Amino acid sequence: RFRKAKPMTLLQQIQMEVVDSSSDLASVLRRCRILAQRLGHEGFKEWVIHELEGYPIGSELPEYRVSSRTVVLGHFFGAFGRQMKNVQIPASLIPKKFRKPLTQVRFPKGVAAIKQQLDSSEKGILRFAWPAEAYRIVGQGDIIEDMNLRQAFQVLSAAELAGVLDRIRNKILTFVLELESRNPEAGEAVKYKNQIPPDQVQHIFNTVIKGDVTNMAQGSSHFSQQAMIQVKKGDIDSLIRTISELGIDAEDVDELRSAVTDESNASKAGFGKKVTAWIGKIVSKVAQGAYTVSTNVAGSVIAEALKKYYGI
Repeated sequence: RFRKAKPMTLLQQIQMEVVDSSSDLASVLRRCRILAQRLGHEGFKEWVIHELEGYPIGSELPEYRVSSRTVVLGHFFGAFGRQMKNVQIPASLIPKKFRKPLTQVRFPKGVAAIKQQLDSSEKGILRFAWPAEAYRIVGQGDIIEDMNLRQAFQVLSAAELAGVLDRIRNKILTFVLELESRNPEAGEAVKYKNQIPPDQVQHIFNTVIKGDVTNMAQGSSHFSQQAMIQVKKGDIDSLIRTISELGIDAEDVDELRSAVTDESNASKAGFGKKVTAWIGKIVSKVAQGAYTVSTNVAGSVIAEALKKYYGI
């Protein structure tokens, strides 16, 4: 007689769907909505709802939903019917007060709307028109002499928008892998099986979803204290030695050395962008089994070692 196959857990279902690039991301997020309810974690629940339905007007967006990799093109008119189309407008010619909103593109819509926008893009290019009031501020004879700006739009590669959806998938995958590493039954309907201490869920959420690397220093105090002893302020060799002792391979360690060298300053608010991106990459690789060290230990040691190196 054949044994009946054990049904997949909710975490396994989410993992299976999220790694399939052809799966519907909105459906994956709806499963995450069930998970959030069962975990009783309001932060994760709110994040899932915003990713599904969109972020409220005027709200602060996650960094992966904002892009500055745009080119601004303008259509200028002059006397006697003169026109110049698709003229690139350098950011330096836009008043500083308005530079950010007129050169950045925000993606507040839900994932289904973003997917639809991506599918409707022409030749892999997306265009976002400037608001009409911007023409009173920019391009009134100050960019092209005797010509006024009448239309402008930001041009962005559709790959940037695809990257937003990819980042969401990666965050979901890392989050559920982290939960599973602590309790494979987390999120199941049977109450006594799904309990992970709320502070651990919060720690994973802050690290993976919000990208707050300072929260990675919680827990594993023995390893963290060792890192703090070994690493000296401004001594990159002691930093690299400590990170190498985690079993991180030479290529990734060299990448950290370059990032730290490029970003010499840090504050209590956080590390530089390159260093933060490196930490996220390593945590993701650890969660996926690329390294034998646990994610909690790796995160704690890395965060504490960097704080000691920067003297914060």
